[in-house]
Parts: sequence; C-alpha cells; structure tokens
Amino acid sequence: RSLPKHSITRTFLEPLTDNLDMTSADGAQSKIWRSRFNPSFSPRNIALVIPELIDEILVFKELLANIADSNGSWSEVFQMEDLTTNLTFDVILRAAL
Repeated sequence: RSLPKHSITRTFLEPLTDNLDMTSADGAQSKIWRSRFNPSFSPRNIALVIPELIDEILVFKELLANIADSNGSWSEVFQMEDLTTNLTFDVILRAAL
C-alpha cells in the first residue's frame, strides 16, 4: 500500500517533476510507478546482477585502498562523499541497464 508522502518531498520535487515521479506520487500515480518498477526488484532479477554489483564494489575497494596507507596504519582523513555517491550511481546504473 502506498503511504502518503511527506509535504516537504512533494514541495521540493514539484518544480522539477510536477509531482509525477515515483518519490512524490500518491494514490493511483504511485501504483502505476510501482507496477512498472517492481519486476526489476524481484529476487531473481537481483540475483542476476550480483556479479556486476560486485565488480563495482571491487572498484570502490581499490579506490579506498589507493587512498589508505599501504602498511595498514592510519592515513590522512579523507572525504568519502564523492566516492560513495559515485558508487551509488554506478550500482544503480549497472542494475538498471
């Protein structure tokens, strides 16, 4: 069942999507979006993309290893926001395509 979306979400997305998106849609519009995307998230389909997702995670691991100190001790503090954002997009795109 589709729960009502918070007004902040709807207010924020309205100028961009006119609230015709999966995140802010309610009622019948929400059901349409869910019916279109639900098959992609079936256990069978998720299992099929696991090898590709692992490839992306290994790339992320290598990026972290290159930043970390090679002898296993603490290294300089670094920002992970860009790295994790890129990983998130890479995983989503691999799963979607």
